[in-house]
Amino acid sequence: MKDKLMFEPIALNSQSPVIARNFDYDHFFFPLHYHDEFEILYIKEGTGTTFVADGATDFAPGTIILFGSCIPHYSKSSSQFYQNNPNYRLRGSIIQFEKEFMSHPINNYPEFRSTKNLLEQSSQGICFPPECQKLVSQIEKTTSSHGFLRLTNLLQLLFMMSQSQDFRTIGSVLYNTREQSADNNRLKKILTYLEQHYLEEISLEEVAEIGAMNNSSFCRFFKDKTGKTLIQYIIEMRIAYACELLNNTTQDIFQISFTCGFNSISHFNKIFKRITQVTPSHYRTNNLAKMR
Repeated sequence: MKDKLMFEPIALNSQSPVIARNFDYDHFFFPLHYHDEFEILYIKEGTGTTFVADGATDFAPGTIILFGSCIPHYSKSSSQFYQNNPNYRLRGSIIQFEKEFMSHPINNYPEFRSTKNLLEQSSQGICFPPECQKLVSQIEKTTSSHGFLRLTNLLQLLFMMSQSQDFRTIGSVLYNTREQSADNNRLKKILTYLEQHYLEEISLEEVAEIGAMNNSSFCRFFKDKTGKTLIQYIIEMRIAYACELLNNTTQDIFQISFTCGFNSISHFNKIFKRITQVTPSHYRTNNLAKMR
């Protein structure tokens, strides 16, 4: 398992404790990370390896994985998915739900005892084999439903998972998320601040102060934990947002560059191409072509 760990803030709707969506990627791209929420990953198409806690498992069409709250994980697609071949796509579903979802009945009512045990075991990561078609059907029901039905479908899904005889844990029994150091709580605080302010002017001094460190200690800490400098991290967040705007809005590139915190269009174009390997205009054109 890699030793670089980042915190991912999940933007749960204030009116719902659950996010459920389908995805269609060229390949997995998110680095080793953790978040407060539980997560269910269903692979409909694609192959590769998922790393969870201190273990790993290969995934294939039909694989389902339950990640516990705050458990480090990331997935890597097989090599052929990184070669821009349109015949290889990664498709599936992701369901994320808050740590305290139905916590009182789950922790106190005997009807939820098996669900409680399931969620406790998920601190090691749990893998369900491709043969669990009933779980796939319930995942699809949960993803396609909304409001109260989504909540009840998720509860039914968790109960069905808890009754399965086929699942296995991925990490070792010795792994315990409570053993994560105070450094990870500090990193979480810093990354949450950056997530809220990355489009603004941010100084090294103010972020170091968030982490209660001097500048030099902060730089060593941040690079060790994320594998990036503070400037690299902020720039990559800005470029990711620029990609979102290029995909989903009609804003011109000049406007997007300033929205994303760049002071000149030439600097934006240079940085964008360095990170994505294409210019912003080519990126927008290529994605529009894929949507047709």
